[in-house]
Amino acid sequence: MLARLIVMQMGRGWSAMTPGVRYAACALLLGSALAQAADAPVALELQRIDAEFEAARERCDDLAGQAKDVCLAEARADRRIRKVEVAARDQGTPKARYDADIARAEAEFVVAKERCGVRAAADRETCVTDARAREARVKEEARRARREAEEGPPK
Repeated sequence: MLARLIVMQMGRGWSAMTPGVRYAACALLLGSALAQAADAPVALELQRIDAEFEAARERCDDLAGQAKDVCLAEARADRRIRKVEVAARDQGTPKARYDADIARAEAEFVVAKERCGVRAAADRETCVTDARAREARVKEEARRARREAEEGPPK
């Protein structure tokens, strides 16, 4: 145990500790172990997301030109969205949910902008403008949802 190792390093030994100090050291170690165990599923989920991103990126390598750019943008957006969703689920706060909604809006805008790249100049500008409007609308909805969640239900 880490606490025992630390105490022995100091030259006193485990038996020199008072029962209260031993109890506190055990509680500290148990709490630390439980915290690490709780973080393990999140870490595994993040590793899985990264592995799936790498696989998607390899699939994109088979493409060329604009199709490859769109594919990579979609893969990056998917990874970003899924990571912030995991963080939001883990934290469970209105701010975390808001951050996830904002990240989703921004990632979807980047993908939409890449998809607009294949269009002619006038169509491309219209497409990008529509994508920006969608992003702004989603961000405003996220702000409103966060305010409502922080204020609680109406009375």
